[in-house]
Amino acid sequence: MDEIATRITPKTVTLCSRLVPVSIADADMVGLSEGLGGLGSVDNGMDIGIATRPSGDIGDIGDIGDIGDIVEDSVEFVLLVEAGILEAQALLLCESLRCFAGAYSRCPITVVSPRSSRRPSLSTLHQLKRLNVEYLPIEIESCCPHYGPSYRVHALAHVERRPGPPIIIQIDSDTIFIAEPDFSLGTNSAAARPVDVKGMCTTGSGDPFDDYWRKACALVSVDYEHLPVVQTTVHDQAVRASYNGGLFVAKRSHGLFQRAEDILERLVAADMKSWPDGPIINTGTGALDGEATAFWGTSQAALSLAAVAGNHPVRTLPATHNFPLNHLAALAAPDTARLVHIHYHGLFSAGSAGANPVLDGTLELPAGISEWLAARLPLSEHPQQAAPTRDLPKPPRRKAILILGMHRSGTSALGGVIAALGATGPKNLLPANSHNPTGYWESARLNLANDDLLASANSSWHDWR
Repeated sequence: MDEIATRITPKTVTLCSRLVPVSIADADMVGLSEGLGGLGSVDNGMDIGIATRPSGDIGDIGDIGDIGDIVEDSVEFVLLVEAGILEAQALLLCESLRCFAGAYSRCPITVVSPRSSRRPSLSTLHQLKRLNVEYLPIEIESCCPHYGPSYRVHALAHVERRPGPPIIIQIDSDTIFIAEPDFSLGTNSAAARPVDVKGMCTTGSGDPFDDYWRKACALVSVDYEHLPVVQTTVHDQAVRASYNGGLFVAKRSHGLFQRAEDILERLVAADMKSWPDGPIINTGTGALDGEATAFWGTSQAALSLAAVAGNHPVRTLPATHNFPLNHLAALAAPDTARLVHIHYHGLFSAGSAGANPVLDGTLELPAGISEWLAARLPLSEHPQQAAPTRDLPKPPRRKAILILGMHRSGTSALGGVIAALGATGPKNLLPANSHNPTGYWESARLNLANDDLLASANSSWHDWR
């Protein structure tokens, strides 16, 4: 979603989450403000109310990125927390959602503690409460207690059974948001990124893991040939569908997480270990091996099989989402101005053996984000006491560029120049035409919203009254 717009006669305003040059040709005035959603302001001191229209089930709308379709009760973010490093990771993730997720910054966040033996500290609970996060302590009897991700599968199925928003977004604790995401589903039931690397996936006949996948498909009554082919994020390798569990969006009513739980239990009961020898694997909570990794990748396989079993199409999220920071060296240099969601895989921890590309300058994030992270890293395994509210650091203020002018006065040209100088333009640009062959540098969605608002008042951009 590019912007949220509402009309304050005679001005049109927008809430943005990036440095955005905008020119609204043939409209009266556009104000841009930065904030956590709901209320912004411009330098002239005028308060700006940001309004959205009521929304039903997002899944039925078709595109949750359309203006006004996102409301705070439409999406529920779900993640896990346990004593230790997961506490610091969960707090960082929740704060990043509240600060930088734009239209999603006020959506409900549910943090699940799946076992009583590893409850987070009282200090962490206080900080979660201050971030307006629901803490959900439950007791899960995992089908495979040595395999950590099994608790995530069970927890998501538990949350899905509860009444709640129409969309559930599963996120790994060792991730952060640095901009507003694109979780539009259209006619799809779910959205995710492919796996980072091949791992236990299959490239097809002759692959050492192909027999595993064929047996798994037979076990859960899925036609192997119906598994779609996706490209891994690293090396762009074609594999049978296996989606990255670090970020998974699904319609609650489709029961995809519950189906994944059922499939995981059946795979474990059949002793279908993806890595029988239990190799050493570096994870967001440290290095694991043996029984802890024998089923590694099975939770993601269960989600992928659940999607196919239920005939649920999965949209591939942009590469700006769930970006694997641990594979930075193997990927083309990302456009950091457009990065949305970073999966850092433990690199933010104090005891990480790998270099932190954010702190050492290898990955230069937008102004404000780097400073925000530098003040919070490295993450400690030992929770800190909650600071008094008055001492909490304020989220960084990013800048928005406001272009005001009459139509045909050069606002488009100025917008293009500002974009050329490095500012991030609207995601969906109004196409060029004979009047402006080089383009308008204007948000097509905001332009349409402005025309609709004027039309609802029996007016138009050229109405001189």
